[in-house]
Amino acid sequence: MLDDAALAAHPQASAADLARIVTQRPDLRPVVAANPAAHPGLLDWLAALREPAVDAALARRSASATPPTVRPGAVFHPDGAPPRTTPGGVPAAVGVAVDEQVGTPEAPGRSRRGGWIAVGVAVALVVGLGAGAAWLLVLSKLGGSSTPEAAVTQLVEGAAAKDGVAVYGAISPAEVSTFTDLVEPFSELSGVTGQEVSAQKLLGVLDTLDVDLSGLRVHSESIGDGLAKVTIVGGSLTVDGDGAAIVAALADVYGPLATAGLSAEDVDAGWAEATQEIEAKLPWTITADDLVVHSERGDIEPFLVAVREGDAWYVSPLMTMGEYATAERGATRRAMPTGPGTFVGTPEDAGEAFVRSFTEAASGDLGPLADLLPPAERRFVAVYGQAWTDQEEPDALDVPTIEEARFTSTAIDGDGDRVRLVAAPVVVTTPATDRGPVRTTIEGTCVTQDDGPRECFADQPLVRQLGLDDAGLVAVRDDDGWRVSILATTADVSRLVAQHVRELKASGDLDDGEFLQKLWMDAFSEQLEGVDDTAPGDADSVWPLPETDDGDALGSDPLEPDPWAGSGYSFDSDGVLHGPDGEVVKNWSMRNDGSLLDEDGTVLAGP
Repeated sequence: MLDDAALAAHPQASAADLARIVTQRPDLRPVVAANPAAHPGLLDWLAALREPAVDAALARRSASATPPTVRPGAVFHPDGAPPRTTPGGVPAAVGVAVDEQVGTPEAPGRSRRGGWIAVGVAVALVVGLGAGAAWLLVLSKLGGSSTPEAAVTQLVEGAAAKDGVAVYGAISPAEVSTFTDLVEPFSELSGVTGQEVSAQKLLGVLDTLDVDLSGLRVHSESIGDGLAKVTIVGGSLTVDGDGAAIVAALADVYGPLATAGLSAEDVDAGWAEATQEIEAKLPWTITADDLVVHSERGDIEPFLVAVREGDAWYVSPLMTMGEYATAERGATRRAMPTGPGTFVGTPEDAGEAFVRSFTEAASGDLGPLADLLPPAERRFVAVYGQAWTDQEEPDALDVPTIEEARFTSTAIDGDGDRVRLVAAPVVVTTPATDRGPVRTTIEGTCVTQDDGPRECFADQPLVRQLGLDDAGLVAVRDDDGWRVSILATTADVSRLVAQHVRELKASGDLDDGEFLQKLWMDAFSEQLEGVDDTAPGDADSVWPLPETDDGDALGSDPLEPDPWAGSGYSFDSDGVLHGPDGEVVKNWSMRNDGSLLDEDGTVLAGP
């Protein structure tokens, strides 16, 4: 059986397999784009994603203009074996007998060749029509919808049916790849190696759920040019399943991360408790009425926002979030942007233009900033960001003057279509102080104000351990130039953090309680400076106990003793745990009741 990587490149891969791969394996989309078996409709959908690697594969495909090698009647064999053919060279279809005798004499006066040709044509038509029907089924889900209502219906029904192709096909192509980039690093934190395995395990969680959708009814209203609000006015969704199976599937995906630093006893107790809670709530049913949001400005019925891209309608998660926030704030949305926006010739110039647009943004005009962003972010900022800004009174003292905005760039993908920008330097003057203007210089991750000390973000151990010292703005290349992307920047930060967390897990540091305590204490060394061996609630403690409703500090009541009192266990100023004889306790953990455990799960101190 071929794996997804081989299947994506196979010239006789089926329509269903290629459609599944582009939705479940974003990393293999460029391979599918280069596959001669990919249907033009699927290629159009891939092109609409505007992913640099995919665009490059499509460009190479167009330049080579290689004719498809797949025949209309081709039958693909996942095990890699060549298709069995009829004597006329036509692949044999399942259930069609093939005479494999060679040199059989023909009856006098009657040619068998004509009969074989007829059989071959019939087989080719049957298999070819079957492939065509499969493509029609796939493409009906990938090409967008003719109306906003149809787009939302496809998304909701596809999600209920656990149909990944339908869900991907309903989401805005301008957003789907970006949200994939945002989510993917967190799914990789499960400790699973390889995207394919991780995707299979996540699908395994869905397979444990029985989902039933009934009575879905929607209503659409136009809220802008190419923008529609689709309200869900009726319907119910019921989810059922076996609690133990659901928890087992979740543990298979997220267990390594969720149980880091916990004792075996706590892990077992946690999963058992989760199983009980899930089983107590199943079957779970939610209706359209249950999704109504009750805000100070009135009830907000559940809805999704659809956008028109090209000639089709898609659901926009980004615009949906913006519409909900705007409704709760009581703001008035602004108009959709027109025209192509602003493109810049180099990534460094894109970074400079992005920073310089802050002057207009601080003055209340987000238009110049929005025009510098990729399409999905541009419409969000223009419609909703501007609406929220209009609710605030701009303060002249908050308007910065950009004296200098220079950047260096480093490619973060193989094609160089996505680069990370680092300030080299950015100099900003702000007037909002009692003593006059403040000149701030940003270089790399270091900041200097006026003639003050140079403070570097990367000096913090926690920052370095999470890889944040490498973070910067991310610029993406479009057909006509470069733009800074806020979402791509966020995704890049997520990827850096996920990568370094995986490294900490692999090295064992993530399970080392002493290491984590010291790392956390170092991150707050300034706040802890001068504090030595103080306990929560002590006069000099930086960890004051929270107050109860009557104003007393929680834990100050003599009926609420310290669970470790008299045990001899305590933390030093570096966050290292010591035992009664001063020995260092490593790989410790705590239970929910406050009990202190050693690495074997033995209770050292507690109630």
